[in-house]
Amino acid sequence: MFKILELRVENQIEPINIIEECPRFSWVLQGDSNSTQKSYHILVSTTAEHLGDLYNSQIVESKRNFNISYAGKALDSRQVCFIKLEVTSNNNEVARYFSKFEIALKKQSDWHGRFIAMPVNYAGGTIYFRKELQIPKDKVIERARVYLCGIGYSELYLNGKKVDENKYLNPGQTDYDQTLLYDCYKIDDYLVKEHNVIGVEVGYGWLGNRMMLLQMYIDFTDGTVFEDYSFNNQWWTTGTPVIYNSVFGGETYDAREEKRFNNKPLNWSKYETEASWEKKWMYLPILIKSFPKGKLVPQKIPPIRINKEYEVIKSYKHPHNITTYDIGQNISGWVKIVVKGQRGSKVIIKYAERLDKNNYANQLNLRTASSTDTYILKGGLKEVWHPRFTYHGFQYVDVILEGDVTLLEIKGQHVYTASEVIGSFETNNEIINKLHKMSVITEQNNEHSIFTDCPQRDERFGWINDLTARAFQTVNNFNIDLLFAKVINDIVETQNESGAIADTAPFQTAEIPADCTCASFLLLPLKSYVHYGNEEIVSKYYANYKAWVEYLLSRSTNYIMDYYYYGDWVTTHMLPNNESDNHYISTIMLYWHLLAMQEIAVCLNNESDIKKYDEHLRKAKQAINDKYYKEGIYSNGTQTALAMPLNLGLVAPENYQIVLNNLVEEIKKQHYHLTCGNQGYRHVFEVLAKNGYAELVIKVLTNKEYPGWGYMVEQGGTTVWERWEAEMTLIMHSFDHCMFGSYDQIFYEYLGGFHFKGLGMETIIIEPKLTSISKIKASIKTIHGLLSIDIAQKEKEIFYIIMVPISKEVTFISETDIFEVDEKKIKTRSVLLKSGKHIIKAEVKL
Repeated sequence: MFKILELRVENQIEPINIIEECPRFSWVLQGDSNSTQKSYHILVSTTAEHLGDLYNSQIVESKRNFNISYAGKALDSRQVCFIKLEVTSNNNEVARYFSKFEIALKKQSDWHGRFIAMPVNYAGGTIYFRKELQIPKDKVIERARVYLCGIGYSELYLNGKKVDENKYLNPGQTDYDQTLLYDCYKIDDYLVKEHNVIGVEVGYGWLGNRMMLLQMYIDFTDGTVFEDYSFNNQWWTTGTPVIYNSVFGGETYDAREEKRFNNKPLNWSKYETEASWEKKWMYLPILIKSFPKGKLVPQKIPPIRINKEYEVIKSYKHPHNITTYDIGQNISGWVKIVVKGQRGSKVIIKYAERLDKNNYANQLNLRTASSTDTYILKGGLKEVWHPRFTYHGFQYVDVILEGDVTLLEIKGQHVYTASEVIGSFETNNEIINKLHKMSVITEQNNEHSIFTDCPQRDERFGWINDLTARAFQTVNNFNIDLLFAKVINDIVETQNESGAIADTAPFQTAEIPADCTCASFLLLPLKSYVHYGNEEIVSKYYANYKAWVEYLLSRSTNYIMDYYYYGDWVTTHMLPNNESDNHYISTIMLYWHLLAMQEIAVCLNNESDIKKYDEHLRKAKQAINDKYYKEGIYSNGTQTALAMPLNLGLVAPENYQIVLNNLVEEIKKQHYHLTCGNQGYRHVFEVLAKNGYAELVIKVLTNKEYPGWGYMVEQGGTTVWERWEAEMTLIMHSFDHCMFGSYDQIFYEYLGGFHFKGLGMETIIIEPKLTSISKIKASIKTIHGLLSIDIAQKEKEIFYIIMVPISKEVTFISETDIFEVDEKKIKTRSVLLKSGKHIIKAEVKL
């Protein structure tokens, strides 16, 4: 059956946060085998009845189903737009879909409120703001919205209920002097007929301050509008039971403070609770005269949520009412507890990734981050609590009970930016399966509105050099387009007049200019262009990408770079020949930047820049080979030094095989270990996989001996480590670090065989590499629909079951002769597959 499964606006379902002049529409179809989209027709209207009064695309003959730009009348702030999409198939079947979107506050002048705060009272804790709303009783509400910028972190409440209950650590982190993210809330279902109270709780977050800007609109069916703003009189503020909150430090909640709100934690935002001076409320919060100057922009990235819970799998009892709990998985988040006991008793929770020799939580690697939560009981019945204004990286917790208190239940709650999981990968090799899971969860743990390096110690910054490696696996596992766009903007906001960007985004530590390994600034838009069909992210910041590349060129002499900071970071120092010449690494990275910049120019058909960078590439290639190549060896001959030029096209054809042979021999000399750091290893794996050495990649990854990925699995690792040792002996030793997780790229692209090229996956090739792994299942929910492969190597033949999304064609390339496609006899190694399910049989590999 031919139908439309979903319709997105700016990659969101029925969003209310659109400010683009020309929002983009994308949809996913489902149909029978060989179905294709023949045409589409988009109507955008002011009401569901007035079809097309804002925009009528007419019937467009096209197979394109992604990022179709609105081209109608100008859209105003807070305007509701109704969509009717009609798609016709090649079989003249017609599918229809109805949806809508809303424009948020487009202009800075749309904001009539002002930031309010209380910086001189209740230091350390969160603060409440509340106001009673005088909403007309005799009118029917059509819709109601709140636009809130509550920084550092904030939560919105109405009439004793949290709006969007499973949303935390919000809004996302930015350079607050350049961008301030605001959230758009639907509050229709939270309003009552009379006596409404709105409330906001604000914690320190990454801002290190507590303030909020709020704007509310209630539209009535008679066309009138009720409006209210922060600092529009009648706002009250007070302290809260959260008496301490810190991203690194943790949270302390004193439930005894709930007595002020009739011993019910949400009563502070109810009409029944009086806000008065006598009740320790302060009228008219202090107006902030100095507040962040960033532009107010609606938050588009998925919110941070509790996405999963983990049960305790083991516990260790110690003296002095201390018990250590193991939830079996290293995660980002916190624990939820259920307790019962005497008023004033305490539950102290210390978080850690590893145990010490006495089976206590080992916090050595947290450095100055105390990562400790405390709950003080109010006494009486069961009390349920988890923190809301901090988060931790942990698998283990020490729970210290002080006073008369019993812990009835404890669970780990997994908290991260809730990007949609679109990829799956599974084999009959247990170590490979565990490594895949480790890569995915490590990535989730480090998506907290930015791409953090780690979730546990006093860092958690957006390191751009780490992102250069991890971007290659992220796009296969998650719908990450919106987060990519946000992070690219974060990077742009670090850029100075010379074109240099910073090492971290938002810029919080390290250097400007960034290390030369920060090619992710160019790789992210290219990934978005291919995987999500995002042309805008390529064109919007083209001058910024170019300025960074030109800066790097200015720091080179004849294309040889003159600086580095990190290079191939965290090599396997315990193995010989592991340290690459980092000036060489910077130089190779300059070449990669030139390659990526030329590719971006190709995306935009910028002929002059294509020629310009082609000339740079020719000269750089010559300079690098003249300086660094000699008799099959690049630079000092490390695995990284050999792999990077092989993977980036620097090696002359006549020298390619000898350099490749030297790389293979070097790996064998190291007894199937890699000596690379966070930049080189991915190049090694990719070079091997695409040159007939996929089995060698498997051998390295599954090697259980120290150091390596198989060793991480053997030692019980559940996430990817920053270093190679199982024992925590250093303060810089994260056990939850994404930079070594991009081996997962090989699973999808070489074992599964998925390769994508061109705008919005214009070309899809499936070319799996055969190894000793006899069963593989891989899938990606692409912008066109589900693409999947199921491989089963049997004694006499190989079975491939492939699903191709509607309107797409896939070129399938086999390493062995294909003898049957969909029950038709054939002899070939390449076949073109149209949409639908296909069963292919091929000969076994001898």
